[in-house]
Amino acid sequence: MAKKTAARKPKRRLKKTARRSLAAVLMATSIAVAAIPAPENLADNPGLRAGEEIVSPTAYVDAETAGLLGTPPKNDYVLPYTGQDVGHAVTNKAELEEYVIAPAVKAGTVVATEIATYRGSVLYLTWQFIYEPVGTNNGRVLNYNDDFPVDLVDLGLQPNKSYFSVYKKAYDTYFSEPEKLITGELTDTDDRQLQLLNMDNLRKTTNSATGEVTYSDFYPTQPVEFTFDDYDYLAGKITLAEKYQKYFETYFSADYARMTASVKAFWDEYQKLLGSDKQEDRDKAAQMIDPNDPLGVQPETLSRAPADLDAAGRITFFCDHNIVLKGTGYTLELAADARLDADPETWVYVAHGGKADGMLDYKDDGNGYLVGQESVTLRTIGYRAFAGTHNVSQIKIDENVRTIEQSAFEGARISSVSIGNADVIGDRAFYNCIDLKELKFTDTAPTARIGVEAFYGSGINTKLVLPSVLQEVEYGAFANCLDLGELQFAETGLPCTLGDFSFYGNRRLSNVNFGRIRFDKIGKCAFAIAAPSGDVMTEFHFPSEGLANMDDYILANRRGLQNVYIEDYTKKVPTNTFYNCFGLQKAEFSDKCGAASFDKDLFKDVTEDSFCVYGPELYAGQPASPRTSTWDAVRTDGKGIPYVYEKDGQKYYEMALESEDGTRYRYAASEDGTLISCALITKNSGMVDLVIPGTIGNIKINKIGSGCFDDKELRAVIRSITIKNNSIAEIGDGVFRDLPKLKKVRIGDSVTNIGANAFAGCSQLYDVYFTKPAAGHAALNIGAGAFVTTGDHLTFHGDIVEGYAPFELAMDPGNVLKDPDRPNLPGVNICYQSLWDSQEGAHLTVLPDKSTGEVTLLDYPKFKDLENLDTDDELQDFCRDMEDYYYYTVYNTDSDEINRMRQEYADIFYAQRTGKGSVTLQSGVTILEADFEAELDKRYGPWINPVYCSGAWKDYRTEQGGTAKNTVADFLFAPMIVEARDNPIPYFSKEGGHPYNFMENYQNWLTMDPETYSSLQEYQQVPEKVWNFIHATQDIYVPKGVDSIDVVSYMGSNVDNYNKYIKNRPADTMYTTTLGGAVPGLFSGYYVDYEDGDDEREKEVRGNDTIQSVVLTEVKSLPDFAFDNCEQLTRVEMPAVTKVGKLPFRDCENMINLVGSEDYPAERGILYERHKDADGNDKYRIVECLMSRGKPGSGNEELAVSTISAANDSLLSKLCETCVTDAESSGDKKISIPAIAEEAFAGCKYVSIVDLSNSLGLKTIPQNAFKDCERIGQVVLPGSVNKIADNAFTRTATSGTTHANVTIYGREVDIADNAFTPGSDFTIWSYEDSAAKRYTDRHSDIEFKILDAFRVWFYDYDGTPLGDVITVDKGTRISADDVPAEAKAVEEKNHRPGYDFDTWMSNEGKTLDDPIENDMTIFVAQYKSNGTMVDGKCSVQFVHGRTGQSLIGFGADASGRYLIVPGTTFSDPANATANGSLQPPAAVPNPTEDGYTFLNEYRTDAGEVWTPETVISRNMTVLALFGQEGGSGNISGGTTSNGTTSNNSGNTSKNSGSNSSSKKSSSTSSSSTSSSSTSATSTTSSGAGQYTVFVEGGSGSGSYAPGTTVIISCYVPADGMRFEKWTTESNGVALASTTMTTTTFTMPSNNVTVKANYVEAPAAPAVAVNTGGGGNGNTGNTTGGNGNTRVDIEKPGISNRDLATANTNGSSDNFIVKISETDEATRAVAAALTNKYGTLDNILYYAMDISLYDSTGTTKITDTTGLSVDITIPIPDSLVAYGGNNMAGAVINGDQLESLNESFTTINGVPCIRFRAEHFSPYTIYVDTGNLVEGMLDVTPKTGDPIHPKWFLSLGLACLSIILFLKKDKKVKAKA
Repeated sequence: MAKKTAARKPKRRLKKTARRSLAAVLMATSIAVAAIPAPENLADNPGLRAGEEIVSPTAYVDAETAGLLGTPPKNDYVLPYTGQDVGHAVTNKAELEEYVIAPAVKAGTVVATEIATYRGSVLYLTWQFIYEPVGTNNGRVLNYNDDFPVDLVDLGLQPNKSYFSVYKKAYDTYFSEPEKLITGELTDTDDRQLQLLNMDNLRKTTNSATGEVTYSDFYPTQPVEFTFDDYDYLAGKITLAEKYQKYFETYFSADYARMTASVKAFWDEYQKLLGSDKQEDRDKAAQMIDPNDPLGVQPETLSRAPADLDAAGRITFFCDHNIVLKGTGYTLELAADARLDADPETWVYVAHGGKADGMLDYKDDGNGYLVGQESVTLRTIGYRAFAGTHNVSQIKIDENVRTIEQSAFEGARISSVSIGNADVIGDRAFYNCIDLKELKFTDTAPTARIGVEAFYGSGINTKLVLPSVLQEVEYGAFANCLDLGELQFAETGLPCTLGDFSFYGNRRLSNVNFGRIRFDKIGKCAFAIAAPSGDVMTEFHFPSEGLANMDDYILANRRGLQNVYIEDYTKKVPTNTFYNCFGLQKAEFSDKCGAASFDKDLFKDVTEDSFCVYGPELYAGQPASPRTSTWDAVRTDGKGIPYVYEKDGQKYYEMALESEDGTRYRYAASEDGTLISCALITKNSGMVDLVIPGTIGNIKINKIGSGCFDDKELRAVIRSITIKNNSIAEIGDGVFRDLPKLKKVRIGDSVTNIGANAFAGCSQLYDVYFTKPAAGHAALNIGAGAFVTTGDHLTFHGDIVEGYAPFELAMDPGNVLKDPDRPNLPGVNICYQSLWDSQEGAHLTVLPDKSTGEVTLLDYPKFKDLENLDTDDELQDFCRDMEDYYYYTVYNTDSDEINRMRQEYADIFYAQRTGKGSVTLQSGVTILEADFEAELDKRYGPWINPVYCSGAWKDYRTEQGGTAKNTVADFLFAPMIVEARDNPIPYFSKEGGHPYNFMENYQNWLTMDPETYSSLQEYQQVPEKVWNFIHATQDIYVPKGVDSIDVVSYMGSNVDNYNKYIKNRPADTMYTTTLGGAVPGLFSGYYVDYEDGDDEREKEVRGNDTIQSVVLTEVKSLPDFAFDNCEQLTRVEMPAVTKVGKLPFRDCENMINLVGSEDYPAERGILYERHKDADGNDKYRIVECLMSRGKPGSGNEELAVSTISAANDSLLSKLCETCVTDAESSGDKKISIPAIAEEAFAGCKYVSIVDLSNSLGLKTIPQNAFKDCERIGQVVLPGSVNKIADNAFTRTATSGTTHANVTIYGREVDIADNAFTPGSDFTIWSYEDSAAKRYTDRHSDIEFKILDAFRVWFYDYDGTPLGDVITVDKGTRISADDVPAEAKAVEEKNHRPGYDFDTWMSNEGKTLDDPIENDMTIFVAQYKSNGTMVDGKCSVQFVHGRTGQSLIGFGADASGRYLIVPGTTFSDPANATANGSLQPPAAVPNPTEDGYTFLNEYRTDAGEVWTPETVISRNMTVLALFGQEGGSGNISGGTTSNGTTSNNSGNTSKNSGSNSSSKKSSSTSSSSTSSSSTSATSTTSSGAGQYTVFVEGGSGSGSYAPGTTVIISCYVPADGMRFEKWTTESNGVALASTTMTTTTFTMPSNNVTVKANYVEAPAAPAVAVNTGGGGNGNTGNTTGGNGNTRVDIEKPGISNRDLATANTNGSSDNFIVKISETDEATRAVAAALTNKYGTLDNILYYAMDISLYDSTGTTKITDTTGLSVDITIPIPDSLVAYGGNNMAGAVINGDQLESLNESFTTINGVPCIRFRAEHFSPYTIYVDTGNLVEGMLDVTPKTGDPIHPKWFLSLGLACLSIILFLKKDKKVKAKA
């Protein structure tokens, strides 16, 4: 058994070993897992992001440096000797020196010259040139060592062979162990120091007999001694040999002086003692000279060897004893040895600072260093010898150098070059030498050829004088020398040729002097520039001694060029010689150039109006060719080219013009500006639109000479005449008489006199346009019979101005056009129509009334008129002008974007025309043939215009095989690439299919969102002038001179005028049709504003709904229903009106501003008629009450008052009936006119109360007076009323009306049977024994109540009645049970967006707690802002700083609230009403208490200064500040949003006119958070009993009643800061939380100050957050997840946004999640929340758009299939106080809310919310405040750093390892 037990032990051990081995493996694995780096989740951090690399700053090169460097030099170190096979390509300078140059030098095939030069503070001895010996004593420079800076390299000198140099090691040996130099014990390298063998003190002699060694004097280590014995005390002088004395004086002067003094003192003492009388002194003297020196006073011996010298002394000693240097003054300077054969870190001494005069083998190197002379002469500078050098400043190429090879100095940073004797300068020899400022050729330089691009891109900035023997300047030789200013050719020389682009791009070249040389050719673009920036050339003279040939584009793009002189040329000038030379003023052909010609486009780009071509009149007896060439020439803008010639001592000016059909004619003018002739050039069958120019060249045309238009052929075809502005002043008598085909005339602004009969007999002349005279309207005179045309009609177009001759002539009723063929007809007057852009009323049509003499307005601009582009000449001309503006001003540019589109258009078009299947653009995008047309359309625009469509460039573009720089396209004019095609059609032409149509642009503005509209090209947007046209159709201005608008009356007495001018116009329908109930009239008639079927826009077919305002400056009368149903009309001014017909503003429901006249004043929307009573007092009657009276939110706070009463309407108390003579009676019968006109209040659907109790002059309520006043709840009639006529109070509506209480104080009132609508709509209050009581007895369905109790009404803030009237006894209070149910509903359910109900306030300032003291008490609901936005807009209210009264300004609603687009200001057009921009309260009334005045300053509830330019991004209350009078302006008062009133303060803010917005706002809201950071819950109204809260560093400041819950929020911290805590020292304040960004407290009965404290924020940590909701957060372990997704929060309202993190699931790519704000997201979130909760009353939300972008943040990811993002962000500031009550949701299906599985955490103490975004669309974080859960403010763990899963794995493996390691095996007991 024992054996068996023993057998099991090995097994147990085996198991134990295996177990522990496994444990070890597991432990190792655990450690390895722990070591695996986990991807960090970095928040948005301005530092490095995850995955970014640290890049050295030296990796970047600034743009300027990059531009200077140009193309990197090639690594092609070319040498004729290739050296040994180094086994690899030589790619850098170090290898070049080591493997190629050094071996070549050593082999003797090339020679290295030397140079001593500094680099920094270190002197180097290095190699300078490598040259190849050529022939006898000649060399070709192969390479230059540019490692060291050199000021001047003189290539004419013999090169430096070898410098005088001494190795420092050998030099040191010379002073320490000179024997080694003598015996040769140094190494070979050291032994080469020949200079050391030239030392005169380095000799050592050994006596062979005695072995004694002797040295030459001053051997480096042999000392020289000076003892006290070397002094003769008797003679008093030193006895040391003179050479030794000099040695000591020279090298050890201080020691020598000290020794000399010591010796002299010794011997002087000795002599003194020796001559003493005392023996002891004499004994002492003997002891002094005892050799044993018993006294120790003998001077020590001075022993000094040269080796004892300091460094400077050694150098001096060395130079004094060197045979070469001795006596030359040279010293030694230490240099680093950088020669080709030098050992690393070797130092040498070189000789410096002496004079080399007389030396045979040495010379001075020019820098003071001694160098051996080389006998070679450098004749050639080889290929790239100096290429890329940057350490040489000046190069002198003297007479010895004959050839400069290709690229010899390419890219070198040299500043000066002097060339003396070079025959040829090779191609690119000095290419891109940007620092080369000075280039000089000697007077005798034989240079005949300057090669291709030889000096391209150099920086030459001095005058360049070229050699006299120069014969050829090759292609681009001096191109892009941007600073070259002056160029001089030799005065005499051989014929020369200038190659293509030879001086191209030299924008600062101002002067070119060709001398007296004949030129065979000037090549293409020779003096052109690529872009006009910096061009300074103003004058150019072509060669005066003959020019055989010109290529094209010689001076292209020289926009500053003014004068050119062609002096000796007889051929055709190429078409584009002056391409883009816009500024040319003069081109002169000399008499030698009579045969020179040019085509019509030579000067097409000139824009200077004074430009002229000067030249000879005749050549060989015929008109000179330059002259006839101008007859066909034309500029791109259509203007002719003037030609000036001289004859008989006088200059004559010619210019040809062209009519639209191609007929050309030419003018001739004399020097005094008189037109002397006009003749046809081409006699086509077409008509001529004759233009009389203002100038011809630089001559101003001021008159037309006699017989100028006598040419019969011309007279027969003149269709129109245009007299240009700033041209002739006078049209002579009969000048244009009897032109048979003349239809239209335009008179320019300079014309001051039109002579008699000027246009008489022009029977087809129908339109004359008068431009506003520059000298003023009164300056124009029209002679008799000037416009007696004998035609049947004539219209003048001009300004409507009294005294203006055309207007007065047309408006003379007696000035009648008679048809000579029909003399019996009465004839018609001249019609007058103002111009579209007239400042005196745009596009108005007026005619005189023959019967009254009044000037009557018969038509005005209507919106549809703007669509008549085919028939309206003015609009046609405007469109053509706009086309030219876009062609020649906006898009005539070389901008990168425009050029890109031209390039791509050309490439696609070229591919299409040549039948290619595809084309690849420069951007790399490939376009297939099927997409050619669509892609061309995308790039087609006004930039494809006549400038780029001349067709002259078809042949310049080469196919793929062409050379890149032989074509202008690749080298010069990118815009011209378009012309490579077959003449692209100008965009705006009819053929192009896009004639300019501004109405299409208006549709763009109307239908597009602001962002899309703003992205359009300028030509697709609405220009400012078109807005003026549109406004002219909306805002009708009728100027002085127009008396009437009664078109219907005019028709009756002026049938002939009407039928001729108006009958066929669309306006005739308005004046004659009654369809749809329309009242025929100027503004009231039948008018279909929009297309049929457009029900949304077309509300009615009566009244013009386009007009918004009308100003009637001198109109005297308004006809009946003058503006009937003009629904968009908001303002009318009628200051001169003396008569008003019936209801002129009926159904003008938006009419809010009425400016009346003295006879017809207007007050608060009521038009009155003024008259006098018997005593001469002013009395009034009501003509009409505007429909808009009482309308809330109309923009006019005066009209917003829905109560009509004497308190609000001052003229009501002066109402009085008037008597007038009965027009139908034959006598003086008087009839009474009621004080209220019939229907005066009919249809006033917003009026709620009419209190006429003070209108004691009122007797009759006429028919229909209050008919259909649906919302009137109360009418009070005074006791003076004795009659109520038919239908006075009837209503046609059967529902939706307000129960009306009519109080009749008169006892005996004649009430018509049908005065009230039968039914329950009315309650009549009167006395028991009154006619009213009897009326209700007859009409039992009308309620009657006796006047014996006080009546109380309840109204909402907007005037809406709330329930029926209640009655109470005097002095009693209203109980809760008495409040009508409708009013209670307002209290209980807040229905006003942005506000909560606060309290009730009466018209006497009382509350429900006060007793009722007066009849007819009215209580109005008071509200306070609850902070939520209204329709996505911020609410702003102004509050009186002392009284708490709400202040109302223009644009506010009835309660004073303004609605502002977040992120904008008051003045932003986005906030404007239809009537103008918002304005703050115009006046702030002082409080009733004394001592305080308004400070003209406003503060927000956050304590910030408020101005109209303050950007508003939240709801706010703005306080008007007050200070004590006479004080220092202390601020007092401040109520906030916890109470407002709707009382009207009486402030007025009148708008001066309608001003429709002409621009669509593209503002983007900066905040759409629908919760306020400043609010208060209170049941106490503003005013007394409140205390002030001041929040420092946060919002919530204001006045609050004790017990109010005040909510305060900190501001968004500044960059680098974070919120820390709240602190306060005020009594009674208990903050709910001191660390939350938003907190609350209960207001105590004292003032409170709370401070928000901020501290510096630490660097953003790498926070890994468990996002919950099914994801693994940012740990990186989610399948396909990405831990490097970044979150950019662009929307305001979230602090600590750097804590936001995200993880993208489904992809390993890097992404950026952007959280932003868009209007679409805000609307979608609001709709989704509304669908979910039914109302947003209790919902606070933060809307956001979440989008996914690539890692650059520029490309939005649109295909997000399979992607989701786990997002953690801080809870929005406005919602943070609600903690765990926050919810996250996503909008799906447009308006449905999808709840998300949100969770919460805190990071660095900041509460955060987490959710997963599975699609990218609107999201929201929101709170249902009506369903809050207590205890959920902080439910999250306090760490934001969850454990990475790797640690769980690591710990698990470690634990398992330990268990396995410690486990014990169970022992097996042996059996007995």
